[in-house]
Amino acid sequence: MPLSTHFNAPLLLACCLQYEPRCQAQRWLPAEEELTLQAIRRSLVGQAISRFAGIPCGVRDDKPRKARGGIRAASTIVQTIGRGLPVKRLGREVGWRVIKALSQKCQNASDVVRLYPFADTLGLAAYWLMKSRRRVALHNLQLVFPDRPYAWRRTVARKLAKNIARGFADLLFYSCHVEKLFPRLAVNGLAHFTSAMGLGRGVLLATGHIGVFPFTLIPCLQHARVAAVARDAHDARVASLIRQTRDNLNVVSIPDYPPARTARQALSFLRGGGAVLIAFDIKPGRSQGVEITFLGRRTRMFDGIVRLAAVSGAPIVPVFTVRDSEGIRHTVEFAEPLIVSCDLTKQGAAAVATQLEKLADWLSGAILENPAQWWWVHRRWP
Repeated sequence: MPLSTHFNAPLLLACCLQYEPRCQAQRWLPAEEELTLQAIRRSLVGQAISRFAGIPCGVRDDKPRKARGGIRAASTIVQTIGRGLPVKRLGREVGWRVIKALSQKCQNASDVVRLYPFADTLGLAAYWLMKSRRRVALHNLQLVFPDRPYAWRRTVARKLAKNIARGFADLLFYSCHVEKLFPRLAVNGLAHFTSAMGLGRGVLLATGHIGVFPFTLIPCLQHARVAAVARDAHDARVASLIRQTRDNLNVVSIPDYPPARTARQALSFLRGGGAVLIAFDIKPGRSQGVEITFLGRRTRMFDGIVRLAAVSGAPIVPVFTVRDSEGIRHTVEFAEPLIVSCDLTKQGAAAVATQLEKLADWLSGAILENPAQWWWVHRRWP
């Protein structure tokens, strides 16, 4: 739908966060606009967005009825890039500009901690604007923590939103200043990884979407070539930027689709003595994966990491990373390797599920100890 001259500013902020709200009968919803604008002004989200995008804007406190800096910035963005664009393309365009501006700030910043207040603001904005994701997170928390009050679950969801935003800033900053990460990165159990590498069959690193999970590869870089199985963003420019962060860290990117090509590339890398990172905690389609118990509830989970271990003979080393209570330092935890039998796939889906459930139990323990750092926003259970 072409963008009209009257643009809904809350929708723009939603687009900045790669969120595409629904419209009724292909029209804007001006009746809800005023209350939303007031909330944005109170939280200063609009001003934070405009600062990220590098758009100059002034705040005139002597005229509170006038559009404040964030809303004026919204109009500027619309006039410069929004004319004639469909809503979906506009969301990606504005989102890309915000991400690009954040990346440039990370490259020029002396310390990522200076960017955390902005990241926290973006995270909270995402929490309120991305209604469907907020509902999924609160629903998942209710399923796993039914005895906890709603206020506690809401606090966890808000902390998670800020942690995800900070994690994105961390990746962009430390990929350009990796030497500044080492003093803030503690590593426990690295001997489990080095002993597994000593077997000479490569290593599969099993992790989940907890903390800044790509940081699990940092301690491994001194001992092996590393690769990560990852899914590209829909926007090619965002996908290119994220691949560039991996390249800056000397991490090889293996696309997760199509599955056959992913398996071939991962096997080739393992047979060359490398380590491959796989986040296995995403819910697959109905006909994919196997059904296991995860966080006390039955669900389906990708079993590719177990099957790769059976075919390649590579041990699986569970690893995760968490942010400390101050939000600045990170800890990487390696666990004991899991050795999978080479004839496991011949034993059927039940044998595969048994091995995968061992990894799920390990990850569940890490999540229960750090509930505000796992990505509850994914649709894990019905």
